[in-house]
Amino acid sequence: MVELSISDIRQALWRSYSRNEGTGCGATAEVGRIFHEVFAALMGSDPELQWQSALDAETIGDQDRLLDHIYDRLLGPRLTSRQAALAESGEQVWLLWSAVREMAAWLSGLLRQCAAGGLLRFDTETQNWIGAERLCAVEQAVDWEVRSPDWSAAVRISGVVDAVWQNPETGRWCALEYKLGESAPPLDLAQACLYHDMLSASGMKSDGAIAVVSFHPGRKERFFSGPELEAARRPLLDLIGKLAGVTADAVVPARQAPNAVTEEARTMGERLIATLGHYNVAARLVGDAVIGPAFLRYAILPARGVKVADIKRRSEELQVHLNLEQAPLIHNTGGTLVIDVKRAQPEIVLFSSILSQLPRPHARRGSARVPLGVDLEGHLHSIDMSQSPHVLVAGTAGSGKSEWMRAAIAGLLVTNTVDMLQLVAIDPKSSAFEDLEGSPFLWKNLGVIHPTEHSVPDLLDSLIAEMERRNRLFRDTGCDDLPAYIESSGNLLPRIVCFCDEYFDLVADKAARRQIEPGIARLGARARSAGIHLVLATQYPKADVVTGVIKANLSARVCLRVTDATQSRVILGQAGAEKLLGKGDLFFLDIGDPIRLQAPFLPKADRERIFRTGR
Repeated sequence: MVELSISDIRQALWRSYSRNEGTGCGATAEVGRIFHEVFAALMGSDPELQWQSALDAETIGDQDRLLDHIYDRLLGPRLTSRQAALAESGEQVWLLWSAVREMAAWLSGLLRQCAAGGLLRFDTETQNWIGAERLCAVEQAVDWEVRSPDWSAAVRISGVVDAVWQNPETGRWCALEYKLGESAPPLDLAQACLYHDMLSASGMKSDGAIAVVSFHPGRKERFFSGPELEAARRPLLDLIGKLAGVTADAVVPARQAPNAVTEEARTMGERLIATLGHYNVAARLVGDAVIGPAFLRYAILPARGVKVADIKRRSEELQVHLNLEQAPLIHNTGGTLVIDVKRAQPEIVLFSSILSQLPRPHARRGSARVPLGVDLEGHLHSIDMSQSPHVLVAGTAGSGKSEWMRAAIAGLLVTNTVDMLQLVAIDPKSSAFEDLEGSPFLWKNLGVIHPTEHSVPDLLDSLIAEMERRNRLFRDTGCDDLPAYIESSGNLLPRIVCFCDEYFDLVADKAARRQIEPGIARLGARARSAGIHLVLATQYPKADVVTGVIKANLSARVCLRVTDATQSRVILGQAGAEKLLGKGDLFFLDIGDPIRLQAPFLPKADRERIFRTGR
């Protein structure tokens, strides 16, 4: 089963419709977040912030009283705490205030109707509103498993709906999607169809409706139900199938960047330059922002006399003044100084979306290429283990280290047969490779190696013995390496790749290190020609774990987010990986400067299938 999020589909819908339809009056991501936070708190469960604390039976329709509450308890504190980030967004703040006023008027009228209809009742004894807790659920989590006869797999969609209103007496519901500004009508209809089907699948009555309410300029409401939604369903399913990579025509790059840079991206670039200017660091943007799966990239040209270091050391100031969730990463790539800023709604790069970019395997040798991740243009980068034979992987908890390892394994499995590839999987924590149990790709049918049950030094000795056997075989046949032997003899001899998820656990004490490190060094120095490779990963890339011996023999590096700059320097020789975003955001280093990539995500259902069958 392929997994998508509502965010993935909304972004795809936006790209499909906004180019032709326009997106109306837009708002920056920051004021949009504030608006959603205000509404969620107003309809939430905190008794000091919710609307019930401001209105009683006599004031239920008083929109001015409600607006005062919203400003004093919800909006005002947020504007104050984010003053620096909003310093140059006067027009956007005015848009926000106008929208909040419209929202207060709309909500007070709706509450008055509910009270008049008996859905809300004020208890004078307890001074509480009866029925309020059943009226509306904000930030409603929903899941939808959808299938189609012409799809190769089912698709599971999950996400959050802004709010769901429900009549406690009739059970009829109305899902609400609220916006600061208008958007394209076809986009609203497609989103309404998506939310309707997801809510219906979650157990609600199928006769519910979807309301899209925009609050600026002016309030506009549109309800979708019945035939309108039915007409939108087939195009929506077609888009979902293509996005998930489960349709016959879904052979596309891992992601397709929008044809046009968004106004939000342009505004962020201008604010970056303006904030640097506040610190007398003059620079200008070079070209438009590049929109990647997880971040926006801005190329920066320092003014004459401005040092690159002056810009690089302003990362934290940019984070504070722009109210960014995470400090931007400022680094050199390809001779260009760039600033990478996290996207408000990152995309997931599914493993299924990179299948078309995996190399076509050789008929007898298969493929030695391991997928690393996609770049900003959606192009897949791989490492050829016949040339760069061993890889060191590092990343803290939540960085996506284990997910990267699984996608790397899957990339090898789908481009090889069991005659071409055998795996050794060392899993100290018994959580990374459990789906490989029983796989025909496991070397000598050893199963997944758990150090508490199987000696890792003995395993390394077995790999060394196999290396020596192969090297003797190659010498006897006058061949230099595995590919030459297969071509010369016509015999299939599988490439062996050893994956270890948590190397730190194996060498936690000096005695264990003295047993294990020499075996790794020996394989690292001589195993390439034999077609035997190591991929070692660690959550703790410290100098006493990743020693000089390890670094010398595992020259290719995949570094996901690490704890601090010191750990980044251990792996990459420079700081920067401590500012990666997690969830598969990585640097790859082999020759030259590190390359920033986004690792593909392999859902569990796909992982179980590929690990056991290779398909």
